[in-house]
Amino acid sequence: MAHRIELPHLSGRPAVFGAWLALAAEPRAPGVVVVPEALGRDEDLAVQCQHWASQGFHALGPDLSWRLPATAASAAMAPSAPDVDIDQGVNDLQIAIDWLRHLDGPPRPVGCVGHGLGGLLSVRAAVYGRLDAAVAYAPLGIERHLDEIPALACPVLIHLNESDPRLPAATQTRLARLLSARADAACHRYPALASRRSSEPASAAPDPASAHDHGAAAATVLAQTRSLDFLHRHLRSGNT
Repeated sequence: MAHRIELPHLSGRPAVFGAWLALAAEPRAPGVVVVPEALGRDEDLAVQCQHWASQGFHALGPDLSWRLPATAASAAMAPSAPDVDIDQGVNDLQIAIDWLRHLDGPPRPVGCVGHGLGGLLSVRAAVYGRLDAAVAYAPLGIERHLDEIPALACPVLIHLNESDPRLPAATQTRLARLLSARADAACHRYPALASRRSSEPASAAPDPASAHDHGAAAATVLAQTRSLDFLHRHLRSGNT
């Protein structure tokens, strides 16, 4: 089962931020850092981590909203882009990645799975951080960082919902084109994906009743299957 821990913040001042940790059955399993749309305030982040652990990954879900003002951090919804210092968020995400990498023994491969703003942090960590693979669903604000895509330093998989008004068609097209130029990256576009509240598991099968239609539910399952295969392929290669 997932349990609550505290991660030391390496900022030169006494500080910690919380996280959920769920361990896989295999001690030397690779790691996955889960960054959902609410950046760690999600009510079921522990469930999301437990799901990834059941798939063979040590899973860490850090609370990356800890720097937000108290009024914003107490909200039960995903923070908006103006509320979040993206660069600082990437730094905090890297702390979580490094902690999981060195948990109980020699370094292990670590990937990241993010939704919304969490997806943007995952992509930027793949550019600037020490990361082995990244998966992003609907990375909000990616239009401001498209010039960084050629500098990706690890394999990246991005899922885009063509009906998502937050990601204009022009942005999706340019992002897909940039990723197509890389052998270690992929971008999948879907006519629709099941709507996902921040409290819903990041990788559990969706409830078809909550999807716009059966096609959206099927596309969501396909996206999640692709994500799982991608992380197994890139994190378990050569891992003992």
